Amino acid sequence: MPELTAELIVDRIIPSDPQVSPDGRFVIWTAEPASRRDEHGTSEVWLAPVAPPSPPLPLGEGRGEGARPLTAGPWRSFHPRWAPDGGAVYFLSDRAEPGTAQLYRLLMSGGEARPLTAGKAGVETFAVSPAGTRVAFARPDDTGAEDERRKSERDDAEVWGERWRRCRLWLLDPDTLRGEPIDLGETHVAGLAWSPDGRWVAAATWPTPQINDGWHGADLWLAPADGVGAPRHLGRHPAMARTLCFARSGHDLLFLGPEAGCEPSSDGVWSLALVGGTARCLTTGLPACVQSLTRPEQATRFVVELAEGVTTRLAWLDPASGRLDPFPLALDGLIAAPSFSADGRTLALIRSAAHAPPEIWAGVGGQGPDVGAVSLDPTPDPQPLAPLSDHGAPFRGVEWGQQAVVTWAAPDGWTIDGLLVTPPGHPGDSGGGRLPLICYVHGGPYGRWADGFNVTWAQWLAAHGWAVLMPNPRGGRGHGHRFAATVAGEVGMADYHGVMAGVDALIERGVADPDRLGIGGWSQGGFMTAWAVGQTDRFKAGVMGAGVSDWGMMVAESDMTDFELMLGGDAPWDGPGARRHDHLSPISYARHVRTPLLILHGEKDERVPVSQGRLMGLALRRLGVPVEEVIYPREPHGIRERNHQLDLHRRIVAWYRRWLG
Repeated sequence: MPELTAELIVDRIIPSDPQVSPDGRFVIWTAEPASRRDEHGTSEVWLAPVAPPSPPLPLGEGRGEGARPLTAGPWRSFHPRWAPDGGAVYFLSDRAEPGTAQLYRLLMSGGEARPLTAGKAGVETFAVSPAGTRVAFARPDDTGAEDERRKSERDDAEVWGERWRRCRLWLLDPDTLRGEPIDLGETHVAGLAWSPDGRWVAAATWPTPQINDGWHGADLWLAPADGVGAPRHLGRHPAMARTLCFARSGHDLLFLGPEAGCEPSSDGVWSLALVGGTARCLTTGLPACVQSLTRPEQATRFVVELAEGVTTRLAWLDPASGRLDPFPLALDGLIAAPSFSADGRTLALIRSAAHAPPEIWAGVGGQGPDVGAVSLDPTPDPQPLAPLSDHGAPFRGVEWGQQAVVTWAAPDGWTIDGLLVTPPGHPGDSGGGRLPLICYVHGGPYGRWADGFNVTWAQWLAAHGWAVLMPNPRGGRGHGHRFAATVAGEVGMADYHGVMAGVDALIERGVADPDRLGIGGWSQGGFMTAWAVGQTDRFKAGVMGAGVSDWGMMVAESDMTDFELMLGGDAPWDGPGARRHDHLSPISYARHVRTPLLILHGEKDERVPVSQGRLMGLALRRLGVPVEEVIYPREPHGIRERNHQLDLHRRIVAWYRRWLG
């Protein structure tokens, strides 16, 4: 029986972005290692034929026959998309220059992938026209001779906003390689989509390339694909607009964005009439959150992926009425990223479970397109899909900890859910004696723990003898708008008390040992850790991963200034005296900390700058609290390099073992 090792975890292959061929015969996807050997990493585009299961296989029992990589090499190849006739695959790859992706086309008839773009600027995203004769893509401004001179002569003073490289919209003929820009003014293209008739390209733009400006809203445009006439400004949406999709009629543009039109909010589906309309949210009031939006080419309705508590389900969405209908397919396990053939009959998605790594599953579900008013007939087979990939094969035979869904009441009566993972061989919360417990809080705060494959960190910690509580406090995804919106200027308040109520519930149920409690988390979970140890001494050890210690500094240094200002409640320039962000900052309570704290942070983190971890480390050293501060060179908000990931896994275990036993 294989042992769950740090190497097994960081070297695992993660499949993503499945795409069904228009005729439903094949599926392509991206396969990427969980860690990188250097700052750029590698990934491959894979292909497999779709075949009915014979016999059906349970989750975790992969097949993988016929699956093969379409690309290979020490570079990244990703974001694969089919040509409309299925005769070619388009994808992005940085094989020419590490870190700079260009657009490639690979003919299914054979031969090498052909580069369609070149230059010092890469391609950020692209979409193939319905006829396959044009490709729309977004590319940053190229560096010019003046930029090269400034760099070589070190005459490179940076003036705010003066030399931003905005992404521009381009149209390309993939056969002649003739490309032409579409002038949308001084805007940054963040998303695009083709109209069903191929006459128009819709684009969502930000005023600058800064993500903070995108957080404030997006301008929506409609550009003529033939270049005749000027692009039409459809209006400005007050929050981020992503995943642009046209209705089949071509008269409406749908996209994902915050339900309330601002943050904090749950994500919903918005619709904008292209002639004389204003955007309206179609999914207001859902007790769930929309995670993806797609439309089979011949269908009039859309398929949405809904996060409900710790589970995910698919539903049909009518773009006119906003009505949601159940998707006629029952699947156990956690599902994500659905993709369809042109007629809607073949479906591919990612599927996982507590003891089953994510794999690509596909099959003919029998749904068919809902043309006009025709309804879909439920498939008679509740499990028509088969696994196409077997990337999780190295985990086969590992003895896993039991993962169970748990719920409890917060002090104000709200029901909070989460997951409990207990060590292999332990019966969970149905008995078996008390265990040392680590409370591991998710990031975001608009994130969630879902009932899928949680090998990092839950199973890793459970394999070393600890029970792991993974709470989903308010502010997160899975329970609708009101649940998500409660954290504005309130972080560390009701969300913290909900987390502590979950710990108390497991103590009351006889699962957790009240004298051996630990806490940890990354990003917002790192904040919650730093906050908790300043509010209570019940935890014997904490791990603060890329966590916030000072909301005022976050406003000054984070790449999402206004998002952090919203969470912290106010800004340092709001005047002298007591500030809300000081009241909500863990650093303000450092003098109360008695819990030994392990601080982990990436040196190049732009979301939660490394100064946040350094400040907490400095304070605790001055105050005589046991603290270990670890900074990972070159790393952004998430730790990516293989040796750093290995160090992080082992260091966390050593820290908890030292203080919890």
